[in-house]
Amino acid sequence: IETARLYESLSASETYTRRLINSSLNIIIASDTDRRIIEFNPAAQQYFGYSHDEIIGQHANILYADPQHGDEIFHKACENGRCTTEVLNRRKNGEIFPVILSASALKNRRGEVTGVMGIARDISAQKEAEAEKERLLAAEYEQRVRAESLSQITLALAAHTNPEAVLDEIINQISILIPHATCNIVLLKNGIPRLMRCLGAGSAGIAEAIESQLYQQARLPLEDEVLKTRSPILITDCRTDPRWVTFEPTAWIRSHVVIPISHHQQVLGLLRLDNDTPHAFSEQDVERLTPLANAAAIALHNAQLYQQAIEDAQTKLILLNEVNHRVKNNLSAIIGLLYAEQNQLNPDSDRRYVQIIDSLIQRVQSLAAVHTLLSSQEWTSVSLNTLLSQIIHATRQSYDVRRPVNIVVVPSEIQITPRQAHNLALIINELTTNTFKHGRSSTHPEIEITVTAWEEDDQIWVEYRDNGPGYPPPLLKNKGDDSHIGFNLINNILTKTLRGALSLRNDSGAVTLFSFMVEVKNDKF
Repeated sequence: IETARLYESLSASETYTRRLINSSLNIIIASDTDRRIIEFNPAAQQYFGYSHDEIIGQHANILYADPQHGDEIFHKACENGRCTTEVLNRRKNGEIFPVILSASALKNRRGEVTGVMGIARDISAQKEAEAEKERLLAAEYEQRVRAESLSQITLALAAHTNPEAVLDEIINQISILIPHATCNIVLLKNGIPRLMRCLGAGSAGIAEAIESQLYQQARLPLEDEVLKTRSPILITDCRTDPRWVTFEPTAWIRSHVVIPISHHQQVLGLLRLDNDTPHAFSEQDVERLTPLANAAAIALHNAQLYQQAIEDAQTKLILLNEVNHRVKNNLSAIIGLLYAEQNQLNPDSDRRYVQIIDSLIQRVQSLAAVHTLLSSQEWTSVSLNTLLSQIIHATRQSYDVRRPVNIVVVPSEIQITPRQAHNLALIINELTTNTFKHGRSSTHPEIEITVTAWEEDDQIWVEYRDNGPGYPPPLLKNKGDDSHIGFNLINNILTKTLRGALSLRNDSGAVTLFSFMVEVKNDKF
């Protein structure tokens, strides 16, 4: 009875174990000491593609991509009782797939090894995920390196303002970025391709071929296509591509890439690389070269603009110097004619005419002074303080002023345009002339002039004051007659030309306040 119960218990245990093996989703394989397969569960059949009948009795190494690896796992399991490792298995159709394998020694009641059982789990999905992660990390690293390289390249190219230096820098950066045998740069000059740079092994022959034959565009469908499409072209093997035109100096070329140098939809030229090995260049190389070509196009365009600006500035300076010289001579001639006319007049009978000519001379001299100032600054905006000071001192020198003169121009940062400078010169000249003519008497010998300027509400305000006798009442009441020609001139300039206003009053002397529109943006510090 006890024996029957024992057999029944063993049978139940075996049935339970069998069910576990057959229902497991893991791969379960067992082999005897001769490495012959004695157990191969349904999961193993599904993964490997073998049926139970065709695999039982086969040597276990048939399941390994590397049979030697199978032998090592078997011996480690037998010696140590267990061995866990990652291994590559081979399916019936030859496909390789990775598993994590735990191999355990099978022993009888006496402790003798009777075989090895392996439980494995397919980790293909895990490996693919890891590979994808590695690929993404590598791609991210590549993008970062490319971005950093492009940034450095752009800075290096932007540092040059000479087109020749830009071309040299392009060649230098390409030699760092992409391995090649020769590199040449072609720029379009009035629509005609011109070879500008050609460096590398065999460059002399290529340069000769390009200059003599290659750039007859009707015979070069490849370059013509790039110029029309503004898209790069990669030829992995020149001998099999019908677009490639072979000449004796270029027969050695097997790989070729052309990148357009484009700026704002306009092709400025071509960047061409050659190699003597097929498939030397890849699409990745094209992706690396395209941003470089774009940066090169911007740098070349800027360098050309810079050179053109220098040439234009030199031409402008020559013309401006010629104009300034002629205007200065004309003003000097006018002053000379006025002095000659003044000398012809009788000071007693023609006193009024002498005064008129004298006033004209003063005004022309003030124009000459401001013209000299503007010429020295090449007709850009000028400091209002500088203008005020120069006109006041120039007018003072025209008068035989024997009394002490104290001139104060309060500092300001205001800038004015050349057009405003000419008109303001006439205004300040009239005010200064009036001061010196009607300044303090001998009992009060000092003449004081204070000029203050400030900017407010898009208007520039100027206050001119002296310590003279002040303005006559009729003039303050705006009832001036023809004798007040100077103030009529000031008023007309301010209201009609400078879009400003004029105000007169007395305060321990004459005070003139006038304003005009801001035309130059003045920074406030």
